Amino acid sequence: KTLKDAGDKITADEKKEIDEAVKTLKEAKDKSDATVESIDEAFKKASEALSKYGERLYKAASGSAQTGPEPAEGQPKDSNSKDDQPEEGQVVDDPGDKK
Repeated sequence: KTLKDAGDKITADEKKEIDEAVKTLKEAKDKSDATVESIDEAFKKASEALSKYGERLYKAASGSAQTGPEPAEGQPKDSNSKDDQPEEGQVVDDPGDKK
């Protein structure tokens, strides 16, 4: 399913590597003398192949999903930035609180 959803975002080499790993996993599962270890090993290889693709896709998506330009070096961030505000339920030290 992931390969179908990927469309043109996946290279031919990546698709081939993933297809081969999945094929190997299916063959390991269907063997009459299959063991948990052999299936687990094939599963790990398929998972690694898919993870490499997923990591690349995630990096590409996060790189293009930036919301705006960063402030120039030496320039302060917007003081009303959401990053500066405590989240609901977050414990914040009161600078005027003297214990």
